Amino acid sequence: PLQMIGCIIKSSVSVLFVTPSVLDGLVSFDRGNNLSSTIALCMVIGEAFPFSLRNRIDPKLNLWNVYGPTEATVAISSSDLSRE
Repeated sequence: PLQMIGCIIKSSVSVLFVTPSVLDGLVSFDRGNNLSSTIALCMVIGEAFPFSLRNRIDPKLNLWNVYGPTEATVAISSSDLSRE
């Protein structure tokens, strides 16, 4: 997770499309909320989203829960999980 966080920040990634498990790992290691300084939109897909994770994420992060068939990870519907 630390290498991925470093790559995201160094490359100025603005859109992140990951599973909730990956996001959980990133949030666990992102002690200074550095991800929210570069990521404008985060979409989670492929697994059930644990809402307890939402409470650990910077409220300024634009977070969307996206749904699609797991086999293909294709988005069919989405919902805004942002708190602002």
